[in-house]
Amino acid sequence: KVWDAKTYSLVKTLESHTHYVTSCSWSPDGAHIASASLDKTVKVWDAKTYSLVKTLESHTEIVWSCSWSPDGAHIASASLDKTVKVWDAKTYSLVKTLESHTESVRSCSWSPDGAHIASASLDKTVKVWDAKTYSLVKTLESHTEIVWSCSWSPDGAHIASASSDKTVKVWDAKTYTLMSTLQSHTAQVNSCKWSPDGRHIASCSWDKTVKVWDAKKYTLVSTLQSHNFLVESCKWSPDGRHVASCSMDNTVKVWDAKIYILVSTLYSHTGGVRSCRWSPDGRYIASCSDDNTVKVW
Repeated sequence: KVWDAKTYSLVKTLESHTHYVTSCSWSPDGAHIASASLDKTVKVWDAKTYSLVKTLESHTEIVWSCSWSPDGAHIASASLDKTVKVWDAKTYSLVKTLESHTESVRSCSWSPDGAHIASASLDKTVKVWDAKTYSLVKTLESHTEIVWSCSWSPDGAHIASASSDKTVKVWDAKTYTLMSTLQSHTAQVNSCKWSPDGRHIASCSWDKTVKVWDAKKYTLVSTLQSHNFLVESCKWSPDGRHVASCSMDNTVKVWDAKIYILVSTLYSHTGGVRSCRWSPDGRYIASCSDDNTVKVW
């Protein structure tokens, strides 16, 4: 579903997936939306007409995550088949399959300069890949349980990772050393995202909360509570003024990121909401759900 981020009204529901939709991602120019699904595909949608452009098929299992490269030329996807696949976003052809993880890959994220891809896995690791040669650069090991998500800081200097071990870890992206472990969640942490200015990290958890951390001091700033079930994903607005979070309570919530209050709750999905993403211009929010749809608000 696609939502208007100013009026918080539903704009459009995108339907074509035949199973739960696990992830959605806007192209950098805002012209397209990619979505990943338990139906083993990635679908690309026109964000103006809301029509289906292409279905990308190569994964042999559930696709958990999809992400556009910063230049919009490629899409990366992560799957239960233990691989990350890189697709040409113009021809929609498969460019490369990245293989090294020993378990399902739950997340993939491009560095801001597009030079690297980070991937997070059930094998308890984050792997960093060279996005030109597609070679493995480094494996980051410290989490004691599944790593669900990874995210680059806006300046590309750090990587944050979220895990079932109830922590967020921050890594130096040059030396690949562990900088800090953020502890406060009381259940597995599903997602972590940097604010656009790099000053904060938002994390969300099965403890039903979103937490905001100071990314310099590594201290907890605020805990956002309103969801009544597991919180699956969170994302900052492009201007850093809001955080969107989505939950298995079937809702997307929008929070004021300055005073940490709830601004709006978006209702329309009939299943748990697994991912939410702001459009590059901040005008819309896309969310995807176990109801097999992507909604634009």
